[in-house]
Amino acid sequence: MTPIIKRAAGSDQFKVTLAIAGAHLAEKFGSSAGEIVQENIAIDYAIATKPAGESKEQMIAEISLLLTEFTAVLRREKPDYVFLLGDRYETYAAAMAAFFFGIPIAHSGGGNKTAGGCIDDTVRHLITKLASLHFVTCEENAANIRRLGEENWRICNSGSPVVETLLTEKLYSKQELQEMLAINWKLPLILFTQHPISTAPEKAGSQIRESLSALAELGLPTVVTYPNADAGSDRIIQEYKAFDQSENLFFHKHLGRKLYLSVMKHCAVVVGNSSSGLLETPVFHVPAVNIGDRQKGRVRSTNVIDAPHDKEAIKAAVKKAIFDEAFIQQVKHCPNPFGNGETSKIILETLAEKRTCPALLTKTL
Repeated sequence: MTPIIKRAAGSDQFKVTLAIAGAHLAEKFGSSAGEIVQENIAIDYAIATKPAGESKEQMIAEISLLLTEFTAVLRREKPDYVFLLGDRYETYAAAMAAFFFGIPIAHSGGGNKTAGGCIDDTVRHLITKLASLHFVTCEENAANIRRLGEENWRICNSGSPVVETLLTEKLYSKQELQEMLAINWKLPLILFTQHPISTAPEKAGSQIRESLSALAELGLPTVVTYPNADAGSDRIIQEYKAFDQSENLFFHKHLGRKLYLSVMKHCAVVVGNSSSGLLETPVFHVPAVNIGDRQKGRVRSTNVIDAPHDKEAIKAAVKKAIFDEAFIQQVKHCPNPFGNGETSKIILETLAEKRTCPALLTKTL
């Protein structure tokens, strides 16, 4: 969201009001609110909730609270648009509030398709049906939104805002990362993130155990970041504590956007089940090992190796990503399917053009 917010804030056509919630404010998950402020972005509303962490009941309670809080924000601000990114359940709460208030929703990140048993897919499509304008990261996702019955004029292939950040922002060098994180560049570095599958939180502990065991046995330096706040995340964090004596695993609650992307740029491989392994790594021509089915069916480049939740399979996939010369050459030439770095410009021009469109809130099938 950063390039979109900054471009809008610097324009005389837009007034930006930013509301944040969920893990942005949760110390347990590293609290990224300070990072937003460091980017010179003003936070107008900080909505504190208790992230789901362990149970579906907590997730439902958080959605209910967020719906009430977002409604109060919208009543006060009366915006022309509500701009939302992604497929989090917190985002869905904001979408419901905006929809029933009759405020057009502009949604970035719709049309992604996964088949790994994650509720994100359904939530994403629900937001699509509530939204008036759809900013997609690639043409395949635009086609998916058309199949959901959305009119073509509502859909814009803007590319990914993250890709814009990767292509335009000056990231940290290897030397700077060595000083900040005490990284030993003599060995290949692994960047690891694994989230729970929201429909099967009870499996999160056993699944992360397979991954951490594989990484520990490989013996390569590994930067491990915390999971998202979905149900099952507590089980992952408990397993992190069981492995915190591993000499090659370095745990971080929240690296922050710039530091995380800098590590990605210079690492040997990204491992886990985060969408960043598919979306962002092609820009840097870095290989990714995608574990399990969480990202199954999502658009990807040719730099991705899939592996099940199995220690030996994960080890084999990581070794291939780092040491297989044929695969390394393939990764060097992998295409980036997710935009050319002009996402914020495309989005703001479209929002300005469509603002007075009388059909924004009148949807047909």
